[in-house]
Amino acid sequence: MTQVYTRTSEATLLAALIQPFAERAEIEYLYWIECFDETGVCHCLKCAEEYQEEQLIKRGIVAAPYTPIAVPEDLWINSSAGFEYDNPEHCVVCGVRLYHCLSDYAKQGEYAHFIENGIDLDPDDCYDLMDALCGWGSAFMPQENNDPKLELGFQKLRMQVEELIFAKYGDSDGRTTE
Repeated sequence: MTQVYTRTSEATLLAALIQPFAERAEIEYLYWIECFDETGVCHCLKCAEEYQEEQLIKRGIVAAPYTPIAVPEDLWINSSAGFEYDNPEHCVVCGVRLYHCLSDYAKQGEYAHFIENGIDLDPDDCYDLMDALCGWGSAFMPQENNDPKLELGFQKLRMQVEELIFAKYGDSDGRTTE
């Protein structure tokens, strides 16, 4: 019988360490209004609905409670998780983080930012790095690049995260040593 040995990439190890912290980040689904004057502006659903209602009132389109109205096309609320963005997206009104897909350009920028500046266990930072590493379920992982410099950067980040976890929880896997 032949045994196959595989090497786990630093990116995979790093993702496994930060995932529990990233899952604590407050994330909302991404929506936009079909306004022709606000192309590319992203909202959470609550803020999109409030904006739509304000615009309907401004136009004099109001209805009695529980009465359906025809919303003009330029005020439709739309959503899609499939678009790629070059930056992490936030609601323009309340600032909450929004689910999105990072472009390859954005992923490289996130890697460079965290490798240069380090990371703490803040859920928002962990979410941003986790999103860049694997897009929350994407088949892409950075080890496909076979970039030794990037792999060393991920190793540095992984070691930093392990130290932070040990300092905060007492053991590198999050268990306390009490």
